[in-house]
Amino acid sequence: MKIIDRSPVSTNFKSFRLDELSQDSIKRVTLITVLTVLFTFSLNAQDFIQKELVHDGIQREYMVYVPSIYDGSVKVPLVLNFHGFGTSNYTHYRYYSDMTNIADTANFILVYPQGAAGSEGYPHWNIESDYSKSDIDDLGFTSTMIDSLVNLFSIDTLRVYATGFSNGAFFTYDLGCRLADKIAAIAPVAGTMPQVSFDECDATKPTSVISFHGTADNDSPYNGIQGYNLSYNEINEFWSNFNETDTAAKITEINTNNEDGSSVELYSWENGINCSSVNHFKIIDGGHSWPNSGAQNSGKGNDGVNKDIDANNLIWNFMAQYNLYGRLDCNEVTNSDEESNLKHYYNLKQNYPNPFNPNTIISFSLARNENVSLEIFNLQGRSVVKLIDESLNSGEHSVDFNAHNLSSGVYFYKLSTSSFIKTKKMLLIK
Repeated sequence: MKIIDRSPVSTNFKSFRLDELSQDSIKRVTLITVLTVLFTFSLNAQDFIQKELVHDGIQREYMVYVPSIYDGSVKVPLVLNFHGFGTSNYTHYRYYSDMTNIADTANFILVYPQGAAGSEGYPHWNIESDYSKSDIDDLGFTSTMIDSLVNLFSIDTLRVYATGFSNGAFFTYDLGCRLADKIAAIAPVAGTMPQVSFDECDATKPTSVISFHGTADNDSPYNGIQGYNLSYNEINEFWSNFNETDTAAKITEINTNNEDGSSVELYSWENGINCSSVNHFKIIDGGHSWPNSGAQNSGKGNDGVNKDIDANNLIWNFMAQYNLYGRLDCNEVTNSDEESNLKHYYNLKQNYPNPFNPNTIISFSLARNENVSLEIFNLQGRSVVKLIDESLNSGEHSVDFNAHNLSSGVYFYKLSTSSFIKTKKMLLIK
């Protein structure tokens, strides 16, 4: 049995309405709900641990799979796998992306988070923008969830990866941009990069990307939607430029199954910073689905599943090559010393807490020893406080900022060096 998650491209946007769903979609969502209830009883048999946490006043849930060979004696990678719009983490695991066998062999913690229901009752992943589907803080939830998992298990914090389907793929791209300090590599499937993630991409390190998308995908069009989601030509150009890979892609044709109605072109951009890369599997005539060489159903068009490739294995084999700062065997980085890695890049983090009253912490990292300026500005662009104006060593730094002399409102903090400038927004509420 196979359930197709038809995640509408506009699910991140307020313009999407319940009456835009087809009757077939409504029936499918109902079926998914029933199946989720039925299958919940078998979770223990699948060796999953159901975890909960409260974030931003909402109780959130996620399924954790611990491989049988895990014993806590060594730090292991963490893989986050996000479901599509209107469905559940269990349905996604059961019908799309069961990576438990790979986790058992490779020894990584596998997590299927559950999206919260918006005002219309549909589970989703919210990408914060003017067109947000809801006001749910999924970015903050994901960051908190990672921290909770690190406390529970022996996890290599340099090897945290994210993949997702449809709306989960949109969110995966957003994590690559806005949670780059925790995510080593991303693997979106059947979902394009949101325009807001492109416009506000906050990544300050190379992030390797492997993606899969069908040219006949009607729910998340390959060529994007103007103003909302980028086309794959734009997405691949962005990440290859960002990682400073080779300009020209190596193209490999793949067609191992002549009965699935689709074929694959692999585009590979290699030799980026710290050996980062971008791999894109363009599925010719492929639909809104998760490629699976063992799928029972296949065919052309929107519901077609490509059987030339197996996304689960390709995703892990790709991601496993990288940690937070590049490919593991790259001679440009030293992977044996976590502290030296942490000093390798410039970064200005979001202040914490935010909003704040009146104290907050501003953290940043420097790639080398140099003169640094850290300054606070009001909405009118006038400097109100200069926190740092001196020479600092490379590495991690934090400043405790007390705003007791300032009035409530929005402020900006700016980090400046001879080779790096970054500005972020913060909110003071008294």
